[in-house]
This record gives sequence, structure tokens and C-alpha cells, in this order.
Amino acid sequence: MLKLTKKQYIKLLIIYTWLALAMFYCYNFKKIMGSPRKRPFQCHDETLSKPFILMDTVPPKQLYILGVYFPITLIASCELFCCWTAKSSLHSSRWILKYVLKSSVVLTLFFIGLSVERLFKNMGKLKMARLRPNFITVCEPMNADGFTCQELDNTVVMEDYQCSSDSYPSWAVNSAFVSFPSGHTSLTAYSMLFIVGYLHLLCARLKHEKIFSTLLVLIVQIWCLLMILFVGASRVLDYRHHWTDVFAGFLAGSSVALILCWYLKGQQDNIDMWLKDVINAEEIKRNPKADVTAADKEASFAIELGGV
Repeated sequence: MLKLTKKQYIKLLIIYTWLALAMFYCYNFKKIMGSPRKRPFQCHDETLSKPFILMDTVPPKQLYILGVYFPITLIASCELFCCWTAKSSLHSSRWILKYVLKSSVVLTLFFIGLSVERLFKNMGKLKMARLRPNFITVCEPMNADGFTCQELDNTVVMEDYQCSSDSYPSWAVNSAFVSFPSGHTSLTAYSMLFIVGYLHLLCARLKHEKIFSTLLVLIVQIWCLLMILFVGASRVLDYRHHWTDVFAGFLAGSSVALILCWYLKGQQDNIDMWLKDVINAEEIKRNPKADVTAADKEASFAIELGGV
């Protein structure tokens, strides 16, 4: 059984407690912080009068498959590949322990970044409360006197209003007030750029299957970048966001991803040393009489290190 020191337990407790609280805050953000404010707008503003398209080009289910489940599967598969190819140099089931530890480290960083990205997205939507391009179509705003935009002069600025529409789904009406930033683009940019950075670090560490791994990694990285462009463009073409919302979402997601990848790169040596200490400690515990020199351990672990 893997045993951690008291200091390591405290660090893990802090990390996972913060992660759990951040996730809870993300999913209950509206209940905690309240609804977005209603911003005044000018009737017949063409930027707010776009038609409503019911079906998204990238619906939420596909977004979370692309932005959450795909990165988890890819990271777990890459670490499994690296540990499996080094299996011949490992004793007994050490490669399984190495796989679990390395996957846990990378996935923990991924979920920390994901929670930060979601917090940025929710805070931006609530505080900015920018109206969507299809706001007037979906909301059909009515002022305190009971007049809609169709009955008012083009130059009228409506401040005190309520949505009078009953022709569109309630989720569409409620979301018409939260255009900035684009959550689709933010999540996609974070996840895809995290994968690009992770694969770059992984490829730099691989000593075997160099040509195959490099070409495969390059293909996946290009595909990830194209996914960011595709999702961002779809949000504008579906009249869900203004182009500035998409750009802001890209900046938010990419910033978090780059910081996490930079941290992962800077802490790589520390992570490797921690893995070596834990794995060697487990082997000594299982076989206390094993006569393995320090040089042999260093050489063996140098062969084992094949991933991030």
C-alpha cells in the first residue's frame, strides 16, 4: 500500500479541497451570486436583432465530450503508453504504480485549470451581463408602459423592461443576458491548448518511437487548434455571441492553459524526483533485502521516465 508523509497528505488535502470547492462554486454560481443585471439597450439595434437558431452547431453535450472527456482519455492513454513501453525495465508491478501516479499528477493539474477557467467564465458572464446577438428576438423586451421595440421609435433606449416572449425556450431567454465571454470558446481553448502543451512536453521526453510519436503528436496538435477555430466560429455563425465575446473567451481559456503548461514544464524535474522516491520506497518496502545499488536505481529510473 502506498504511504504518504504527513506533509504530502496536507498538500493533497489542500489541493483537492480547493478543487472540490471551486467545482461546487462553478456549478452553483448563479445561486450564490444571483442573476445578471439588465443592461439598457437601443431598440432596433442590429447587433442585438439576429435570428434565433434552436440547434447549436456544437451543442453542450458535444462540447463537454471535446473539452473534458477527450483530454482525460488522451492523457490517461498517453501515460499508459509511456509506462507500458517501459514495462520491461520495471520490477514486478512498479509500472502500474508509476502510471497511476503520473496520470494523477497531470489530471489534477488539468482539473485545477478547468475549475479556474469555469470561474473566469461565470464571473465574466455575471458581471458584464452583455446581451446576446439574438437578444431582442428571443426576449421580445417590453417596457413598464407595455410597449415593445416594434411599437417604439428606433432611437429609444429601453432601461426598465421585462421579457415578454413565450415563443422560445426558457433557457434561451435566460441565457440572452450572458453573452460575454463565450463559454464554449473558453473551455475549448483551455482544453485544446492544454493538450497541445502536454503533448509537446511528452514528445520532448520520449526516447523511443521518435518518428511515429512526433508525427502523431503533430497531427493531434493541429487538430486541437482547428477545433478552437471551429468552435469559436460556430458561436458567431449561430448568433450566440459577438466576435469580441469569442475573442475574450479564447484569451481566458488560453491564458489558463499556458500558465498550467508552464508550471508543468517547470515542475517536471520535481515531479520525476518525487515519482522516483515513491516508487523506490515501495520496492524497498516489498523487498527489504534487495541488493540494488543507487547507480542501478538511477539508471533504471532514467529508462522508466518516458512521459510527462
